[in-house]
Amino acid sequence: AAALAPRSRANPRPLSLALAALACVGIFVLGVSVLATGQTVVASAGQVLGFALIHVRYDMLAALFLVALGAAGAAASVYGIGYTAHGNLGTDRTAAAYPVFLASLALVFGADDAFAFLFAWELMALSSALLVVGVRPSADVARAGYLYLALTHLATAALIIAFGILAAAAGGTDFGTFGRA
Repeated sequence: AAALAPRSRANPRPLSLALAALACVGIFVLGVSVLATGQTVVASAGQVLGFALIHVRYDMLAALFLVALGAAGAAASVYGIGYTAHGNLGTDRTAAAYPVFLASLALVFGADDAFAFLFAWELMALSSALLVVGVRPSADVARAGYLYLALTHLATAALIIAFGILAAAAGGTDFGTFGRA
C-alpha cells in the first residue's frame, strides 16, 4: 500500500510503518481471539509442486507467540514512525523487508507443514538479513550480515535434513504426522 501512495510524498516509510503497526494489531487480535475462544484457526493458500505454500494452524501455543509478535511489532512500528521523522533516510531499499519480516514470523509461528515452514523460514531469514545490513552498511556491518545469512542457511540445511528424515518416517510433510511417526 505504501507503494501506491502519491509520488509527492518524500518518504513513504511512515505510511509503511503505520500499515505494519495496523497489521501487528491484527496479529495481536488473532492471537488473543484464539486464546480466548480456544478455537484453532487453520488456513491454506497457494501451491507449489503439490505442497501448500502457506499452510498455517494457529493453536493455543502459536497464539501466545502471535500476541507477543503483535505487541512487539506494533510498538516497534510506532517507534519507527517517530524515528524516521527525525532524519533524511533518502531512498530506503530495505523498507519492504520489515513488513515481510513480521509477516514471515507470523507464518513461522503457525506453520503446519514442513514445506510451509521452510518457505516462511526462508522469507524470515532473507528479510531479517536485509534489516541487519541496512541501507548503507559499513564493511563490518556487511560482514555481520553475510555471517548471519550463512548461519541461517546452515540452519535451513539442518532443517531440510531433519524434515526429510521425519517425512520419510511419517509418510508426509504435515507436522501432525511427524508426531505420530
